[in-house]
Amino acid sequence: MTNERPSPSAPLPLQMSRNKASDPFSELDKLMTLKSAAEALGLPYHKVQRAAARKLVPTYSLGDTRKYVRLRDILSRLEGSTP
Repeated sequence: MTNERPSPSAPLPLQMSRNKASDPFSELDKLMTLKSAAEALGLPYHKVQRAAARKLVPTYSLGDTRKYVRLRDILSRLEGSTP
Protein backbone atom coordinates (compact mmCIF):
# COMPACT_ATOMS: atom_id res chain seq x y z
CA MET A 1 0.00 0.00 0.00
CA THR A 2 1.54 3.27 -1.06
CA ASN A 3 0.58 6.78 -0.12
CA GLU A 4 -0.07 8.43 -3.43
CA ARG A 5 -0.25 12.18 -3.34
CA PRO A 6 -1.64 14.25 -6.20
CA SER A 7 0.90 16.24 -8.11
CA PRO A 8 1.07 19.95 -7.20
CA SER A 9 -0.29 20.88 -10.62
CA ALA A 10 -3.35 18.59 -10.34
CA PRO A 11 -6.56 20.48 -9.53
CA LEU A 12 -8.04 19.78 -6.13
CA PRO A 13 -11.54 18.29 -5.93
CA LEU A 14 -14.24 20.92 -5.55
CA GLN A 15 -14.91 20.23 -1.88
CA MET A 16 -11.22 20.52 -1.04
CA SER A 17 -10.55 23.65 -3.06
CA ARG A 18 -13.26 25.80 -1.47
CA ASN A 19 -12.62 27.66 1.72
CA LYS A 20 -15.59 26.75 3.93
CA ALA A 21 -15.17 29.82 6.13
CA SER A 22 -15.56 32.21 3.21
CA ASP A 23 -18.57 30.39 1.71
CA PRO A 24 -20.90 29.38 4.59
CA PHE A 25 -24.04 29.14 2.45
CA SER A 26 -22.71 26.88 -0.29
CA GLU A 27 -24.71 23.87 0.91
CA LEU A 28 -27.95 25.87 0.83
CA ASP A 29 -27.44 26.88 -2.80
CA LYS A 30 -26.36 23.48 -4.07
CA LEU A 31 -28.83 21.72 -6.39
CA MET A 32 -30.14 18.52 -4.85
CA THR A 33 -32.65 15.88 -5.86
CA LEU A 34 -36.01 16.05 -4.13
CA LYS A 35 -35.17 12.95 -2.11
CA SER A 36 -31.77 14.18 -0.93
CA ALA A 37 -33.21 17.60 -0.06
CA ALA A 38 -35.97 15.97 2.00
CA GLU A 39 -33.39 13.84 3.83
CA ALA A 40 -31.12 16.83 4.46
CA LEU A 41 -33.97 18.86 5.97
CA GLY A 42 -35.62 15.99 7.83
CA LEU A 43 -38.85 16.38 5.85
CA PRO A 44 -41.02 13.63 4.38
CA TYR A 45 -40.18 13.08 0.70
CA HIS A 46 -43.81 13.33 -0.39
CA LYS A 47 -44.11 16.85 1.07
CA VAL A 48 -41.10 18.11 -0.88
CA GLN A 49 -42.39 16.33 -3.99
CA ARG A 50 -45.84 17.88 -3.57
CA ALA A 51 -44.42 21.38 -3.06
CA ALA A 52 -42.37 21.00 -6.24
CA ALA A 53 -45.36 19.70 -8.22
CA ARG A 54 -47.51 22.62 -7.06
CA LYS A 55 -44.71 25.04 -7.96
CA LEU A 56 -44.42 26.26 -4.39
CA VAL A 57 -40.63 25.94 -4.71
CA PRO A 58 -38.65 26.42 -7.92
CA THR A 59 -37.32 23.27 -9.57
CA TYR A 60 -34.47 22.84 -12.01
CA SER A 61 -33.77 20.20 -14.66
CA LEU A 62 -30.31 19.57 -16.01
CA GLY A 63 -30.97 17.76 -19.27
CA ASP A 64 -32.78 14.81 -17.75
CA THR A 65 -36.24 14.35 -16.31
CA ARG A 66 -35.03 14.43 -12.71
CA LYS A 67 -36.01 17.53 -10.76
CA TYR A 68 -33.60 19.41 -8.54
CA VAL A 69 -34.22 21.99 -5.82
CA ARG A 70 -32.12 24.28 -3.65
CA LEU A 71 -32.34 23.95 0.13
CA ARG A 72 -32.49 27.75 0.38
CA ASP A 73 -35.72 27.80 -1.67
CA ILE A 74 -37.38 25.18 0.52
CA LEU A 75 -36.31 26.90 3.74
CA SER A 76 -37.51 30.29 2.56
CA ARG A 77 -40.87 28.74 1.66
CA LEU A 78 -41.11 27.15 5.10
CA GLU A 79 -40.32 30.45 6.81
CA GLY A 80 -43.04 32.20 4.83
CA SER A 81 -45.73 29.59 5.48
CA THR A 82 -48.32 29.94 8.20
CA PRO A 83 -48.91 27.18 10.81
